[in-house]
Formats: sequence, C-alpha cells, structure tokens
Amino acid sequence: MEYDGNTLVVPPPFVEVELVYEPGRAGMTGQDWCALQVWTKNRIYDVDWGMRCFGVSDAETRTQDPSNRLIGALLTGGQKRGGEGLELTFPLPRPGVAAVFEIGEAPKLEYVTTSEVRRVVLRLRVLTVQDETAVPSWKELSGSFRATRAGYVDPNKR
Repeated sequence: MEYDGNTLVVPPPFVEVELVYEPGRAGMTGQDWCALQVWTKNRIYDVDWGMRCFGVSDAETRTQDPSNRLIGALLTGGQKRGGEGLELTFPLPRPGVAAVFEIGEAPKLEYVTTSEVRRVVLRLRVLTVQDETAVPSWKELSGSFRATRAGYVDPNKR
C-alpha cells in the first residue's frame, strides 16, 4: 500500500511482532503476561490482553515505576494533533503519535497522553504443552478477559 499523503504522520512500521516461545504446563495462565509494549523516549508501558497498563519502566535503565499513575489505566489508542485537526489511531497507538490512556470511572473519566510513541511491540506467546491430559483452557492460557470502560476486571475474580 502506498502512502497517499492523507495522514498527519508519515507511517513507519505500525507494530513490531515478537514471538515468545515457552514450554507450557498444567495450570499455566496468562496472568501477568505482557501482551503489548508501548515505547516512548523515556518510558516503556507494559499492557496486558485486556489493554490495561500493568507496568511502567524507564526506557534507558528498565527500572520499574510502581507508583506511575498510568498503572491500571486502559489503553484506548493513539492521537496526533496537527494543523488540519486530530488524527486518531485505535485500538493501538503507532509510532509517531501519543498513546492515550483512560483513567478513572464513569462519569469522571480522564484521558492522559504520553509523549510520542517510538515503538509498539506485540508479544505473541507460543506455548508447547507436552501433557495433553493436563491442558488448561484457552481462557486460562491466553489470559483473555474483558476490561470494562468503567474499570478493571480482575482475571482472578471471574
């Protein structure tokens, strides 16, 4: 597909894909699995399959920031302001735009933007499960659960 000039951002690669190969085991879940990383100049945001940010670290030192206000926030996409208006990218941000996170609960939602996104890394998990009699469910393996607009759905309280 050719660039047609109708965007505020010249499109670099949208998302990098990283395959993570692991041996599977009975009882293994997707809890605490980093499905997506959003890299800015100074921060790396770790996001789960429910699009919730669960970790923020310094991009240079990889030091975790457990008190960052975006932990628990819902990743809603990306945005770029320009002379012609506002360009939105969803469900994920892309390099060249600011990531947008939703904080709070209705009716008091707040939208927070990051600095310009440099990388978006989708981390696909590839599990090899040896014992077919002890295979956990797809829901357990993938950690798939749905976040709600009003708040976080804890996978352990399903």
